[in-house]
Amino acid sequence: MSVLVTVKAYPTVSQQHGEAVCVAGIRTDVIPHRWVRLFPVHYRDLPEEQQFKKWEFIELDVQRGSDTRPESYVPILETIRRGRVLGTGDGWAERRTIVDPLLQSSLCVVRRQRKIDGTSLALVRAQDLQAEVRRGGGAEQCPQRHGGIGVR
Repeated sequence: MSVLVTVKAYPTVSQQHGEAVCVAGIRTDVIPHRWVRLFPVHYRDLPEEQQFKKWEFIELDVQRGSDTRPESYVPILETIRRGRVLGTGDGWAERRTIVDPLLQSSLCVVRRQRKIDGTSLALVRAQDLQAEVRRGGGAEQCPQRHGGIGVR
């Protein structure tokens, strides 16, 4: 699998996995590109030559684990091969070429997709919105005219 790493979460400790991080990225070995979650990644235990950065391409073997979300895989850590790091020049032009096609129009679209197939990773552009918290509104409100949750 070929992945552009976009997120490395803060390490957590569990009895099952010890200290591990969750890594999210974009699969670039498939068309169209799609999100991927890699867990557990024992990042601090990786040899230095395998300790990848955010916005770096990596190649690795993976397998399915018990997580049923469609984008979730268990990485086979010893197979990690590091690649090129995408820079920030020209207004993030290289990064935007890969990321922008994955942009969703609203959180409501993301929630609908989650109900269909369990997808849990997405990219939504933040907007400067004013929100109001109301009792009894429920988390599933999606006003069509705003594409947001409980937004006025």
